[in-house]
Amino acid sequence: MVEEQLLPIDIHSSKLLDWLINRRHCSKDWQKAVLVIREKISHAIQDMPEDERIVQLL
Repeated sequence: MVEEQLLPIDIHSSKLLDWLINRRHCSKDWQKAVLVIREKISHAIQDMPEDERIVQLL
């Protein structure tokens, strides 16, 4: 018999965020943390020398 922990779960994509928050996999204010991370990434990219591969990614 397969253990319950190994069974896949079926979560509709529109309910995924609610599911993650309810099970405390991410906090309710995750969007604020994302803004800080995006700012840090932006500053890091601006400080880097220009690289053609990075320009293509952006």
